[in-house]
Amino acid sequence: MKLRGGKYRAVAKANIISPEINHHFGGRYRSLTLRARENPKAKFSSLAHLLDKDFLAKCFGELKRDKASGIDRVSVKQYGEALEENIKDLITRLKEKKYRPQPVRRTYIPKASVSMRPLGIPTVEDKIVQMGLAKILGAIFEGDFADVSFGFRPKRSCHDALNTLDKAVMTKPVNYIVDMDIEKFFETIDHKWLMKCLKQRIEDTTILAIISRILKAGIVEEGKYIKQAPIFGIRITDHRNNVVYGTNNRLNGIKTQTYKPGEKVRVIFKQVMNFIGGTYYVSPSVGNKDTKTYCDWVINMMTVNVMHRNLAEGIADLSSEISI
Repeated sequence: MKLRGGKYRAVAKANIISPEINHHFGGRYRSLTLRARENPKAKFSSLAHLLDKDFLAKCFGELKRDKASGIDRVSVKQYGEALEENIKDLITRLKEKKYRPQPVRRTYIPKASVSMRPLGIPTVEDKIVQMGLAKILGAIFEGDFADVSFGFRPKRSCHDALNTLDKAVMTKPVNYIVDMDIEKFFETIDHKWLMKCLKQRIEDTTILAIISRILKAGIVEEGKYIKQAPIFGIRITDHRNNVVYGTNNRLNGIKTQTYKPGEKVRVIFKQVMNFIGGTYYVSPSVGNKDTKTYCDWVINMMTVNVMHRNLAEGIADLSSEISI
């Protein structure tokens, strides 16, 4: 930074905000955005001051007015009737480290199948804080996410994911597609692993403490308190995307190609041929074609089974399970 008299002052550990949310902070942060992309290893120790009056008021303005209220039953409209006073009180508690998020109210919404999806509804005040955190964390981590990651990211949708998959299938040698789901990922993820992912970039102890309290806020269902990481009703999932990001990096290092074209495939093919030939009568006219199809199926199934085992072992310490 250039000062009067031509002198310079070093700026260390600057806050980095991405272009997607510059309009929330003002033009003075655009240079920080550029530095974020240029220095992927930078860590940030001063972020809490971004949760100021104007920023939190803008976060409130983005809340949908028709959404259900949290356990305090205060609606967005009711909170907004004394917005300036409420925001001022919130900022005071944030600065004095007295802010305590309330448990989310759990409800259920229908899924595509017959089951129901749990949804956590925070209070309006907690939604404001969570949205502010989501914007700040998204600004820092967005550039770190892999191009193949599409969930809860700006200017990306399910259609973009499908288009990318379609292009890969049509233009690259693809033998199989694995539909994998980490069961109840956000409900069961280990908090220590989540915080470890965040600390790769965040050194602001105030921000980390707020996130930790949010994770420990728990759930209220039918009047009963449950000690569990909430399933949030707004897009606070940016900090959980960081866990997905860390998990993706973990999965990328796991061996998934078990059988390669060559000797192993030929050995398996010969074993299948000998088994079928010694057990069943196979017409010579269709034997080779049908047997090769069956052999390919066996090899693919063996590959998927080994892949499933390797992937499961690779994320075992995350307290999560996968289904394929």
